[in-house]
Amino acid sequence: MKPREHLIYLALKFNGDYRRIMETIHNKDCVIEDEELPPIHSEVMTFLDDDYPEEFKKQPQPPLVLFYKGDISLIKNRKNNLAVIGTRKPTTYGLYATEKIVKEVGKNVVIVSGLAKGIDRCAHECALNNHNKTIAVLGCGINVCYPEENKDIYERIANEGLLISEYPNLTPPIPEHFPFRNRLITLFSNALLITQAYARSGTSITANWALTQSKDVLCVPYPLYSYSFCNDLIQHGAALVTNGQDVLLWMGIEKDEPIFEN
Repeated sequence: MKPREHLIYLALKFNGDYRRIMETIHNKDCVIEDEELPPIHSEVMTFLDDDYPEEFKKQPQPPLVLFYKGDISLIKNRKNNLAVIGTRKPTTYGLYATEKIVKEVGKNVVIVSGLAKGIDRCAHECALNNHNKTIAVLGCGINVCYPEENKDIYERIANEGLLISEYPNLTPPIPEHFPFRNRLITLFSNALLITQAYARSGTSITANWALTQSKDVLCVPYPLYSYSFCNDLIQHGAALVTNGQDVLLWMGIEKDEPIFEN
């Protein structure tokens, strides 16, 4: 079995468990030479592939095997990729801010998120409805839609964007997968936009990953009468953004046309 096949074999054997794969590699545990790879119901990119982005290899805990459906080229030019995340229980204001900014950044930007309820779904759906590209980074097997209520978005992204995961086939959604998955949301992006969040949440974990990877964290401000983790992050150095032009400036992207009418 060649090294690439060996790596895929381990990902399938351990359902994408990063720790167990690395331990097996470190201990030089070998597979039986005539062992065949189990069926894989997606496309695959590995750490050993020629087209694996070199930048990923420089980051802590780079993905070893990526299972995907759709346009893999969307993770290769990350300058135009914006991660948009937030709470699963957004307010009207949070949804408005997400829709407004995703629409305003326009086709210049690929939207990256985690296919969760709330802000994630809003960001993906707004991108699709405006004929923009979007990437969904899953915390479960590539052939599992979680939550099930997002099946319509899952299928649209597979056809119009990119579904991607470290977890193969039908690996179930296990709680510990998601915080670790969040490092890929920021890894595949130029900057991280948080439109509504609360402390001690998956969003705070993703913000930490972004800082670890030296990515800019951008936040929508909230009124004085409304507590928001976004305001806490702004107070500690995150960039305050209120429209798509703010985001594009932080990402170093020029807009083709004015955002606002005269």
